[in-house]
Amino acid sequence: MMKKKSTKNSIYYGILSATLLGSSLPMLATQVHAEEKTKALGGSVGDLVWEDSNQNGIQDAGEKGIEGITIELYRADGSKVGEQKTDQNGFYQFNALQEGDYFAHIVIPQDQYKMVSTKRFGWDGWTDYFHIKGDGDNKLDADVGLLSQKGKIGETIWEDTNQNGKQDDGEPGISGVTLELYNMDGKKVQAVTTDKQGHYQFTNISNGYYYVKLQIPEGYDFLGSPNFGTDKLSNYILMEGKQNNELNAGFIKKNKEVSVESIKIAQDKIDPTEGQTGTIQASVQPENATNKNLTYVSKDPNVVTVDKDGNWKAVKEGSTIITVTSTNGKTAEISVTVKKGAVAPTSLSITPNGDTYKGIGESLHVQATVLPANTTNNTVTYTSSNPSVATIDSSGNIYVRGAGQTLITVKTSNNLSKSFYVYGAEFNGMRQVSVKHSGQQLAINNGANITTIGTPSNHLVQKSYSSSDNQKWEFQSTDGRYYKIRNKGNGQYITATGTTIETGTQILVQYESNSSDQLWQIIPTQGSYVIKSASRGTIMDVAYGRQDSGAIVHLFTGWEPRWDNELFYINRA
Repeated sequence: MMKKKSTKNSIYYGILSATLLGSSLPMLATQVHAEEKTKALGGSVGDLVWEDSNQNGIQDAGEKGIEGITIELYRADGSKVGEQKTDQNGFYQFNALQEGDYFAHIVIPQDQYKMVSTKRFGWDGWTDYFHIKGDGDNKLDADVGLLSQKGKIGETIWEDTNQNGKQDDGEPGISGVTLELYNMDGKKVQAVTTDKQGHYQFTNISNGYYYVKLQIPEGYDFLGSPNFGTDKLSNYILMEGKQNNELNAGFIKKNKEVSVESIKIAQDKIDPTEGQTGTIQASVQPENATNKNLTYVSKDPNVVTVDKDGNWKAVKEGSTIITVTSTNGKTAEISVTVKKGAVAPTSLSITPNGDTYKGIGESLHVQATVLPANTTNNTVTYTSSNPSVATIDSSGNIYVRGAGQTLITVKTSNNLSKSFYVYGAEFNGMRQVSVKHSGQQLAINNGANITTIGTPSNHLVQKSYSSSDNQKWEFQSTDGRYYKIRNKGNGQYITATGTTIETGTQILVQYESNSSDQLWQIIPTQGSYVIKSASRGTIMDVAYGRQDSGAIVHLFTGWEPRWDNELFYINRA
């Protein structure tokens, strides 16, 4: 049997509650006094029509009365006494009924509700006959529980702390979130607010298409979900009859904003030279400030420029200030003093500036000139490619230490450079000379008939080796580049005469003079030496088979060696 929470002559409390987001929100409580309603003469019949959501036949908390349901009352002969519609709390009551038999009918909108619990009414909506005895006979137990056939949309709005899109244990619901239900025409149908557990529900939704709009509460962000887009709108939902659609959404809590209190700059000041670049090292305090963005402004961009990342460039000599500003207006300044830029070398000249010949143990100095005169750094460096031949110190002093050649390089601070070769040779003192690939020696031949133009004396010839002083020569340096070559036998010097002979220019041994015809350049090449005339610019050459006493030595046109007979060994005697 159906059990009622209230009985005859008791006070009926129609306590309505709307299940909004999972909470029972008390609405207007209407007190209906059965005794007051029955003061009129006659009997009465009536009670409550409510939504029996759990279908247990009892009006439980949260199960509200249903307004607007029609109840019809008939006499036993079928004549209609009248009809009533349930009030806003679901109550109805027929009063002043005379003694007699009656029956009643409840008109249930089949598209909205179905009967799930009843006492006097049958499942077809009709009661059996019941008898009213007259005054004071009040049958106030004709209640009916209905179940809504309309749809519902709802579920939970919660704080998605791990941002995985589902409500995990310990993730609380969010209260006070407003949700709005709209139909296809964009008309708002309902609005609800989540309860303290984050629950909400739209009820009694008729058939059709709908969508739900979220209102994001302050202090939260919404990143979208399967049910709602980032525009905070759901997809369209088709409601067809009784449905219970779950529409959840997780919010994330915004971090509490931490304001910038000050700006810290690592440098106290910047003192660059023109053209120099760098970066301002600035940071906000406290370090956990929410917005760490900074802007940089130069008071005078003609002196120094600065970009959005704090990268600066010194433009010209002068002073200015760079101001660093946070998004909330905190500032810090750094002073900048730009010094005149460095003047780079544009040219380099050196003396000597060509190949230089020195004997072992000799020295020379390199004079370097850097221009312009106001060059900021006019320092030069000196290097020798072969220190075993010659070394050079930081002042440009060269010391010849062995035979051979080395490249001396002078370089400025910005890598302008000049180079020249230094040749070192063991020429000073007595030497014997032999033709390359030959056992013959350079010698003088007194009275030798070596040409067809006569029988001159002291011609140079090649002869087989002997210990004669006529085959020994002394190399005397004049300026480090040129040498005089003196014969030990007669004390005379090799001289280029300029006289043309059949195979070249004649060379004799004559007494010392100041003529450049007695100056010779000794050039290391191909593992031996070339002997070059200072006055003629041509080199010694050996013409074989010219006479019985040896091969003639003369000056041959040109100065680059082409044959072995133009190359000489110079060995210690």
